[in-house]
Amino acid sequence: MGHEYLEMKNSNSAIESYRTAVDIDPNDYRAWYGLGQTYEIHQMFNYAAHYYTNAALARPQDSRMWCAVGGCYEKMDKKLEAAKCYERGEKSRDKEGIVLHRLAKLYLSSNELDKAAKCFEENLRRKDKDAVQSAETVEAIMFLAKYYKAK
Repeated sequence: MGHEYLEMKNSNSAIESYRTAVDIDPNDYRAWYGLGQTYEIHQMFNYAAHYYTNAALARPQDSRMWCAVGGCYEKMDKKLEAAKCYERGEKSRDKEGIVLHRLAKLYLSSNELDKAAKCFEENLRRKDKDAVQSAETVEAIMFLAKYYKAK
């Protein structure tokens, strides 16, 4: 029900609905995630990170949950915490490659070029050879070309 309220831009009802859901089932990762989304929409990243963390703890093998927590930490400029979340998400073998790409960009922004290169390379290695090339793929290839040229 919370998702419908959120779609209708009724945040108060969405929050109430999600909180009722987690009161009934504290392991309902969807309700925790919904609370995180609601607070993230309102740019209340500290609250969003808290609720996304609960979603991640309820579903620890889902890299998307860790990616959401990491994204909030990045928005709060807490790069170390964001990196830990992305690394935790990577342990779950992110199928879409989102976590590795975000981790690579985070390392790049921190001028940790060797770590960024390792993440970009691994992400490219995992991509399906027949997959459509995305902006993220091009970004990774461009970085790696410059990185190895400079070495």
